[in-house]
Amino acid sequence: MLSPFVLNIDAGNRPWKNPAVGLGLMMDSNNNVHSWGHTGQGPESTIAIYHFKKQEPMTVAIFEETTDMAFVENEAVGLELP
Repeated sequence: MLSPFVLNIDAGNRPWKNPAVGLGLMMDSNNNVHSWGHTGQGPESTIAIYHFKKQEPMTVAIFEETTDMAFVENEAVGLELP
């Protein structure tokens, strides 16, 4: 699940600079954000749930009434940063 398959795409404003996927998980292939999780959308809403591997591991879930995946992913990464 955690072995990255590199996508070689431009992620735009999303926090993943080297996007990759595992088995059902999204991650960064060079692991500079040290996280894995998934982002999803429903009618007029987006969710991002990520686990951040660090000295004190943290799992973050962000729910917003938006269709902007970059917004919720950046919010999740922002909560992880000190």
